Amino acid sequence: MQIVTGKHHSALDRESFWHDVAFANYVQEPVGDSPRVRPTEAMWSAAEGAFWQTLRELRPTHLLVLGKCLWSNLPSAGESGPPLRVGEDERETWIYPVAPSGRVLATWVYHPSSGKGSDPKRSHPFVRRFLGLSAGD
Repeated sequence: MQIVTGKHHSALDRESFWHDVAFANYVQEPVGDSPRVRPTEAMWSAAEGAFWQTLRELRPTHLLVLGKCLWSNLPSAGESGPPLRVGEDERETWIYPVAPSGRVLATWVYHPSSGKGSDPKRSHPFVRRFLGLSAGD
């Protein structure tokens, strides 16, 4: 919530936030019994069907991916989106097609549990800029 809003968790209305936001795990099975265990290639592959189903059912306009590893393992269907720049830093965006004629704009931020992503102030400017873009930009 802090990454998206830029506010401290104590200042957030959780009910209001989750009314407008959905969260889903990409890999649909337990990955390991300890932190920092990466999914296997088979797990990444098996998760693709649930990914597309989630996009079809929820029809989001934006998809914020938590973690560069997950970003690197998402399906490659779609096309490159508009550049996302904040200062000197740039992130790629991707546009996923969703039937019948929808499009979902996606990008990534560092996972909140990573050393790079643990400070919401670092990721929030990207999220704010990202939410201002659309798949048609």
